[in-house]
Amino acid sequence: MSINYSLYPIPTPIGKEEKEAYYYARTSISGTKGTEDLCEAISHATSFISGDVKGVIDALGDYISKFLESGYNVNLDGLGNFSLTLKCTNDINEAGKQITHTSIDGVRFRMSPKFKRKINRIKLKHVKRRIEDAFPQEERKARALLHLENSYSLSTVEYQQMNQCTKYRALADLKEMAEEGSILKIGRGRTTMYIKPYS
Repeated sequence: MSINYSLYPIPTPIGKEEKEAYYYARTSISGTKGTEDLCEAISHATSFISGDVKGVIDALGDYISKFLESGYNVNLDGLGNFSLTLKCTNDINEAGKQITHTSIDGVRFRMSPKFKRKINRIKLKHVKRRIEDAFPQEERKARALLHLENSYSLSTVEYQQMNQCTKYRALADLKEMAEEGSILKIGRGRTTMYIKPYS
């Protein structure tokens, strides 16, 4: 049994178009298995009934969070290590001094060597993506301009959704439209938006 994956191009930064294209891999997910699926599978493989497994999973979540709250990392033999991660944001107060706010960002999971060996035994199969555009490029661009007639800005995600296209296709179209002068790019990174050019 193997997991299917496809390769996706990484968008080329402006001014670096002559560079060779790079790709990243993404698995083709079959779906999501939940707690009930896990309980049922474990109950078939052991002498525990599904309800007992569910109780243990619930208790496991409760006690992992309690131990983390008490300042401990949690290590599960054969699975891995759980630890808290923090994030900081900096603001300026009314007196003009910088203040730092610290909060919990999430929980980091580090696989145990035993679990990593099991995961590394999974076979991978490269599957070529079939890409069929829902709309031709000119229609995609026209739909974007129509959107900007009724809305102040347009994001990459909104472009993807309205045109049913990939993020790579959306970024390429928006870059081309910005170079043509039909839209104006503002912001950078996750805050990038596109607006109508100033008249």
